[in-house]
Amino acid sequence: DFRWQPDGDRIYGPGTNDIKGGTVMIWLVLAALQAQAPELFADLTWRVCLNSSEEVFSPDFGEVCRARCDRHTLAALVFEGEGRDDHGRPLLVVARKGRVAWRVTVAGRGAHAGGKHAHGANAIVQLGVVLPRLAALTDYSRHLTCNVGTVTGGTVLNRVPHEAVAEGELRAFSPEVFAAAKTALRVLTGPGEVRSAADGFACSVRVDITSETRPWPRNPGSDRLFELWRRAGEGGGFRFAPEERGGLSDGNPLWDAVPTLDGLGPWGDNDHCSERSVDGSKLPEFVEVSSFVPKAVVNTLATARLIETGCPPASPLGPACVSEQ
Repeated sequence: DFRWQPDGDRIYGPGTNDIKGGTVMIWLVLAALQAQAPELFADLTWRVCLNSSEEVFSPDFGEVCRARCDRHTLAALVFEGEGRDDHGRPLLVVARKGRVAWRVTVAGRGAHAGGKHAHGANAIVQLGVVLPRLAALTDYSRHLTCNVGTVTGGTVLNRVPHEAVAEGELRAFSPEVFAAAKTALRVLTGPGEVRSAADGFACSVRVDITSETRPWPRNPGSDRLFELWRRAGEGGGFRFAPEERGGLSDGNPLWDAVPTLDGLGPWGDNDHCSERSVDGSKLPEFVEVSSFVPKAVVNTLATARLIETGCPPASPLGPACVSEQ
């Protein structure tokens, strides 16, 4: 029953928080600026970039946005949903992990499981040797995670499996840690330990990187934008804190081209979820209606201050570039 469902202060439904709520917030902010500060609004070129492939990897979207952010661009504002910490304090995103999606393919040799078992080289058994090595790449002290997401292999029970495949991802904030983890992935490519008992034929392991989104590390440009929003929020009762978020957004490919701030959307929760249970332990994605106007006021005031001051002055490139995923 995954549909638009108003219920008190909440609207349940697909994308209400991630990311349709962000699209509404962009409209609210621009409409407020146009109505309340028409000269300020008219002085700028506003670029609103909407990713129609949201939640699907779209390597070209970041480049499209970067191409439209020239040396005069003040900021890239990303309207993903607002985060909150364990104490309910609102969070604004100043950094995000990068992500590598990988595939490990093991090639073995098939054989009849009853008559010629010794001639086979079991690809699933070899993959079982590799999986702990993948999991061991996780290092929480460096904010590095490697997740094995899917495992497949074999065909029928009476055949030694000739192929097995695992897919997953790794994530990290630091570009250096990210690069080192990719190297550690690639070195798993090569001959395996599992061999045919008959003639020594060895399984082989191949690692492919299927997609990549580079990290958005903590940086001065994002921190200066955060300070603008923090000061604007204080007058409205917001006590913003900076967040380094593990998920991706279209801020990842933009931060080093133009100062970038994220999490400017409304408050909601249960992104991507569609289940509802009678006892309330499972709820679909929702957005809180009452979070829109207060957050829009803060976004409007901070954006106006950004325009008036030209802050952050140390922008790597230099109208505001408003983006969302």
